[in-house]
Amino acid sequence: KIRCPSDRKFILSQVPQREILGFISYSPLILQSDLEDRSPADVDPNVIKEVAEIRDRLENMIRGNQTS
Repeated sequence: KIRCPSDRKFILSQVPQREILGFISYSPLILQSDLEDRSPADVDPNVIKEVAEIRDRLENMIRGNQTS
């Protein structure tokens, strides 16, 4: 989870990029939805998109490492 571009820059400087599946932006809307027992999908579509992109990358990695 990142709060600003400098968070992303710091992480990229410390971790090899091939090990990073993606970034999730901090969202006060997500925090509020949790407190209100609401789905994050209802309040911040950007975060849902970021999570979906990470899921897709992970699925692609798993498929690429499977042997037949």
